[in-house]
Amino acid sequence: MWQINYESPKDITMVLEANGLNMSKKFGQNFLLPLSIRSQIVSLLGLNDSTNAWEVGPGFGSLTSLALEKGSKLKAFEIDRGFCEVLKNKAFADEPNFSLVEGDALQTLFKQKETPDILFGNLPYNVGSQIITTLVEKSFLPPKMVFMLQREVIDRMITAPEKSEFPLFSVLTQLDYKNQMAMVIKKSCFYPEPLIDSAIVVMTRKESMIPDSNRQVFLSLVKDLYAHRRKNVRNNLASSIVGKVGGKTMVEQVLQEAKLTGMERAEKFDFAQLLLLTRVVCQYI
Repeated sequence: MWQINYESPKDITMVLEANGLNMSKKFGQNFLLPLSIRSQIVSLLGLNDSTNAWEVGPGFGSLTSLALEKGSKLKAFEIDRGFCEVLKNKAFADEPNFSLVEGDALQTLFKQKETPDILFGNLPYNVGSQIITTLVEKSFLPPKMVFMLQREVIDRMITAPEKSEFPLFSVLTQLDYKNQMAMVIKKSCFYPEPLIDSAIVVMTRKESMIPDSNRQVFLSLVKDLYAHRRKNVRNNLASSIVGKVGGKTMVEQVLQEAKLTGMERAEKFDFAQLLLLTRVVCQYI
C-alpha cells in the first residue's frame, strides 16, 4: 500500500500533478481530509477479515486504505480512468484483498455475480441519489450500506411518512432499509471545499414492506404517481399502467376500492396508503 498524507491538500495536489490528473466537476470529486472523520466512517462499516465489502467511488483511496487495514476483501468501483490507473498500479498494487472494477458503477455493479455484505462510498453529489434509487429499483439490496451524501439528500432519506410531504426518494429509500444519519461533516473538511455540508447515512436492511410478487407493480406505480407533482392521484393513475390497461373505468374502480377521492396528491400519502393502493391495482392487472 502506498504512503500518502490524505489530510494534506498539498500532497493531494502533488499526486494529481504527478499523474497528470485534474479533479473532475463532472464526477463530483471532493477529497475528505481529516483522518478522525474517515476513521469514524470506516468504524461504522463493522468490517472484519470475513467481510466482503464493495466501495463506490474510492478516488485516491482515503477510505479504501483504512478499510483494507481491517483485513476485509474490498472491491472498488471507479469511473475516473486516471484514478483507476493510480489505484491499481500504485496505491494498492500489492494488496491481495483489493480488486478494482473500472467504469460507471450504475452499469458495473449489476454485472457482478454476487452481492456484498456491505456497500459504501463517498457518492458524487451529482448522481448520489440516482445511484441509491437504482439500487432499490433493481432490487440490489446488500444487508448494509453506508454512504456520504449532501446533508439535504440524507434529510429526505430519514424524513417520516407523517410529515407534510413524503417524496418519492423517501419512499424508495425506506422501502427496504432503516436509515440513520450517523454524522454531519462540515464542508470545510473537504478539498476543494464544496458549497454545502455533507453527512453519513447508515442503511440497515429490514423486511421489505412489499411482497416480492407485488414489488415491480409498486415501483412502477409510485413512479407514475409522483411523475407530475401538481397533478392529483386520479390524473396520475390515468397515465399509469392502470389507465393504460383499463382506462377511466378501471381508474375509478381502483380509487373506490382504495378509499380515495382521486383529488389527493401522492406526496401526502404514507406507506399504508401506497401499499393499499398497490394491492388494489394488483387485483386488476
